[in-house]
This record gives sequence, C-alpha cells and structure tokens, in this order.
Amino acid sequence: MYLVELGDSGAYGFAAPDAESACQPPACSGIHGFMVMDNDYEGYQPDPGGALRATTAHEFNHLLQFAIAATAESWFFEASATWMESQTYPAIDARTFYIAAFAGLSQLPITDFGQETGGNNRSYGLYVWNLWLSDRHGPEVVRDAWFAATEASNYSLAGYEAALQARGSSFAAEFAAFAAATAAWDTGGFPAEPLGGVTYPEVARAGSLGDGETAAAVLDHTTYALYDLPALPELTVNVASPGGSSAGIAVVTAGAGVEVVADDLTDGSATVTVTGADAAQRVTLAVVNSDIRLDAGKDPASGEVTGWSGDRLAVTIGVNTAAGEPAPGPDPGPGPGPGPGPGEVLGRLVDGARVDGGGRGDPVGQAIQTSRAVHRGWRRPGRARHGGPLPGRAGGLGAGRGQRADPVHQRPGTAGPAHGGGDHAGDGRERPGARARR
Repeated sequence: MYLVELGDSGAYGFAAPDAESACQPPACSGIHGFMVMDNDYEGYQPDPGGALRATTAHEFNHLLQFAIAATAESWFFEASATWMESQTYPAIDARTFYIAAFAGLSQLPITDFGQETGGNNRSYGLYVWNLWLSDRHGPEVVRDAWFAATEASNYSLAGYEAALQARGSSFAAEFAAFAAATAAWDTGGFPAEPLGGVTYPEVARAGSLGDGETAAAVLDHTTYALYDLPALPELTVNVASPGGSSAGIAVVTAGAGVEVVADDLTDGSATVTVTGADAAQRVTLAVVNSDIRLDAGKDPASGEVTGWSGDRLAVTIGVNTAAGEPAPGPDPGPGPGPGPGPGEVLGRLVDGARVDGGGRGDPVGQAIQTSRAVHRGWRRPGRARHGGPLPGRAGGLGAGRGQRADPVHQRPGTAGPAHGGGDHAGDGRERPGARARR
C-alpha cells in the first residue's frame, strides 16, 4: 500500500495489478497488485475516518479480484467492491448515492460500463444486485461467482450462473425476481440497505398502459422495462416475442402487501392474470431479458465482452387484449456502450488501475511501463516517476474517462465528465462539501 496526497485530484484511492508479477494474464487468471490511498483523507466525506475505511474495503476487494480473475469485466469489479463496502462497514455511507444511477437505467445492460451511456456510475449502484443475491443465498455467493468465472474465461455472468446453479437457482430466475422486487423495493421484499433508514429511489418506468392498450419494446441482454398498469378488478397481460431468448414477465401489485405473478417468455409467449388488482396502490409490469449468451468471446486485451446473442429482443404487450405479432419496436434507450478495441487504453491512468470514482484502466491492455512507473515511486504527489502527471487529467490523478463526476464522490474544484466512464479502476471518488486542497 502506498500513501500519497490525492486531495487535489479528488481520488479516494486506487488499486492496480503489479506489472512485475512473474505471470501475467492471459497466461494466469490472477495477478497480485497494490493500493494507493490518500495520506490523511482531510476534507473527504463522510469524514476522514469513514473515507479511509470505505476506501480500504473497496480497494482491497479489487486486489482480491485481481488475484482471482484479473480480466473480468469492469462492471463486475465495481458492483462487487461497492457491495463489499456495505458488508465491511455498513454504517459508513460512501455508496448509496449510486443507487439512483442504477434506478434510472434498468433498460441498459448491467454489463455496460460506458461513460456516454451512464453505465460507469450505474455499475457502482449495481451493488444492490449483489445485496439481493447475498440476502437470498448468503454472502458467499458473490465470492463463488468470482471463482466460478475463472472457469469461463473470467466471464462474470457465467460465474453468477454457476454459483446460482450450485444453489438450485439460475441467473435467469434471480434476475427476473430481482427486477420484479425493484418495482416495489422494500415493500416488494427487497432487502434493506445495511446502512439502515435508506429509501430506495423509484426505478424509472418505460411508460404506462391502459385497459385494452398495446405497446412494443426492444430489450437488450440483462435489461428490464417496467410499465405502470391500471388497477382493475381483473387484469390479463399478454406478452409475445420471437422466442429463443431467456426472458420473462411479472405483474407486481403493491398495496397492503405485494403479490408477484410471473410467467416465462422463453418460448415466445407469456400470460399473467391478476384478480383484485383494483385494491392495489400500484400495479407494475416487468418485462425482463435475462439472456447471457455470448455471440463473441472476450477481448483478450481489455477483458470486456463486445457481443451478446440475446440483444435486440423485440416484444409486444397487450393489456386485456392480445399482444399481437412481435416486431422490432422503438429502441427503449441506449444500448450497450462501444466495447474497447484490442489494446485500447480506456482508463487513462495505469495498467488495470481501479481509480474509484474512477473508471478502470483495463487489467491487461494498457502499457505495462505505466504501471511500473506508479509502482516504483512517487516523486511528487499525484505524479508518476516519469515526471508528468498521471494520464487522466492535467495536473493530477485520474479524471478523464475514468473519473466519476457526481456530487457525492467528487470534491469541489475537481470537475469531471457528466458520467464516470472509461474502463474502470479504484476509487477516484470525489466528495461533496469538501474544500479543494492546494
């Protein structure tokens, strides 16, 4: 661990794999690494001690991830490390802000880590996915997903699939149940945030449908769309798709209690009938694409996946009427962000660095000498051995594509892009209300 002055950059800290390890990916699944932390956390939120603890939990988890599956996808790194904050120091809050980023992007694949799409910040908020799984299957399920991923070229979703199958479930079943639960959050059986007293933000609706109305949508892999439905004494929802993709629907009626009625859409049609919904305070339809099949492998340089077989699933919906023939409808939102090209530098920081608040410099695709420069010594705070500022932003550590810009994790005077992005890293998270340090 290295202690340096990070205050001017706004970074909480970062982790990076050691380029001098004897065995490097892809020859080795894992690699050891190092952490860089601020030297006093003066002016950081929630307070210096809290910032130190939350960042240590997050960045140390990245070191464990490097050792298990260094070329896993970026979202997997951040969703897991942020979840680890909630498990290690539940009373320290440097994480719940990101739930709003998750709640606004249910129609963006959970694998998306793009800056332009908002996937970067959302990946931190996706710790609620691990919160859901650990509540249902125990915290070991997250660890087991990481180890299982090593048997599938470090593909994260295959890791989850294997870990859940070992528990008598599957990714498709859990993701569909997760989607339905987020339609009503704690009233729908979603586990409470360990911090306590947290009100989950409403997941954005794709629209509303009235009695006798129809709609069409297109869903990419690991996405879902929520629709408000009328509270009627009897409600039948029909959904059609071309079939062949892992998908499902659920009608969630929330009132004094919550009822979830679901059906599988994999064969191309699904129907749910609910009676007594007129007594509900809210009725929601969840249409879920839980497909995780790849149509392309992982990029050996970046570790990212660039193609899925289950994308662009066209569905048609009918409320108390037939759904009609499925045909491509309007795109419900931005699709997966562009994947990195072979060897493309995304994080603009160091090889594999996790600059939380940061973007990830991919674990194997970036120049090894950059990581070595950081590892061998810090002549001046926030500067690499080569004498210039670390790539990412002028005069400091880690902005650029990898730096998150938001009111919780950025410090004043360290403006960044509208969304964090790039390909991921440690915690360059910047803080609200903190005075910029000179």
